[in-house]
Order: sequence, then structure tokens, then C-alpha cells
Amino acid sequence: NWAGDTTKVDTPAPKLTYSTTNFTEATANDGSFTMTSTITLGGNGSGTFSGSDGAELSGVTFSNTPAGLTAHITRTSATTATLTFTGNASAHANANDISNFGVSFGNGAFSGVLASAVTGAARADIVVDFADPAANTAPTASGTELSMALPMSRSRFGPACRPASVVVANAR
Repeated sequence: NWAGDTTKVDTPAPKLTYSTTNFTEATANDGSFTMTSTITLGGNGSGTFSGSDGAELSGVTFSNTPAGLTAHITRTSATTATLTFTGNASAHANANDISNFGVSFGNGAFSGVLASAVTGAARADIVVDFADPAANTAPTASGTELSMALPMSRSRFGPACRPASVVVANAR
């Protein structure tokens, strides 16, 4: 017969969670990103992010970063950090979306815990979502006709004004 304690209490393993794993291109539609993701180190409380608040974490590597962008993870507290992108992606059409941007935290990113003991210390499922570039609305000329779309809000002639074509006579 068993005579020992039948209840076992275990401390959960440290775990990284992200506030978002989907990054959408900024409204400027220039290949930049203004979104951020807060990364939280939770679990048993024995580990923290290394370094000081406001400094980039050491020991973090990235994979599948779109050309022109640089990824950063900055410590914001002992248990939180922020993932950001700087720069402008050189190819940022919708067809350039990726769903496998990767982040890998090494031992240097943590204090009091090894990266191998942290659930989610490596992941490669972050989405980088680009929009198609805006359509060109520059005036065009064909033969003797100049066409230009004037948005209603930019017209100085009031709400009754509609986009129009102007015929230019051939001057000799």
C-alpha cells in the first residue's frame, strides 16, 4: 500500500506569449510597419528578460525578414519586451506576404532560465501582411485630351463638381 503524499504541485514552465502575431503594413503603404507586439514572459517567475528597460535584447535571432526591414526586440520590463520593425520593405505588394517570419530567443535573452526551458522561445509563424501599392492617380494625356480625376474633397468648385476631361487644342 502507498503511504506517501498523493498530491504533487508543480510550477509551470516559463512561457512566451505575443499580443499579436499578425503584422499589417502601415497605412502609408510604403513597406513600413507601425504595429508592435508585446511579448510577455510568464510562468514560474524564476526567469526574466536580460538587460535593462529600453535596450534591445541580446541573443535573439530572426529568420525570413523581408528585405528592407529590420526586426527589433526591446525590453520594456523584466517580463515584457516589444517586437517592432523599422525600415521599408523593398517588395511590399500583397503577393509578398509571408506567414513564416521567425523569432528565436537564445540564452542571452534571459536571466535565471535557459532558453530551452522557455515554451515558445522559438517560433516561425508570424505573419507579415502587405497591401497592394495604391493606384496611380497622376494626370494622363492622350493625343489632345488631358484627363485628371479630382476627388470631390479637393475640388474648389463645390460639391456639384465632377471629375472631367479637358480638351487641349493643338497649338502650333
